[in-house]
Amino acid sequence: QAAAAAARSAAAAADRRAYEAEKRVGSEVAARLEAIGADRAQWPAAAREEAERLDARATSLASMLAAAQVTADQAAAAARTAQRQQDALQRTAQDAEDRVTRMQREAAADAAEAAQQLGEAKG
Repeated sequence: QAAAAAARSAAAAADRRAYEAEKRVGSEVAARLEAIGADRAQWPAAAREEAERLDARATSLASMLAAAQVTADQAAAAARTAQRQQDALQRTAQDAEDRVTRMQREAAADAAEAAQQLGEAKG
C-alpha cells in the first residue's frame, strides 16, 4: 500500500511538473513571438513571403482605390458641369417661352385694337 501511495504521489508530482512545464513553454513561445513580432527578419520564410504578398496586395489595392477616387471625382465634376449646363438651358428655354407668351399677348392685344379700329372705321 505504501508503495502504491508513493507511486500515486510521484505520478501526481510528475503531472504537476508537466503542467507547469507546459505553461512555461506556452509563456516562452508567446514571449518569443511577441519579441519577434515586429522584426520580420526573424519570421519563418513562409510567413515573410506571405506578409510580402499581402503588403504588395495592399499597395495594389491602395493604388486602385486612389485611381477609382480620381475617376469618381472626375465623374462628379462632369455631373456638376452637366447640371449647370442643363440649368442654363432650362433658364434659356423658360426665358424664350416667357418672350413667346408676352409676344402672343401683345399680338392678341394688337389684333383686338386693330379690330376695334376697323370696326370704328366701318361704323
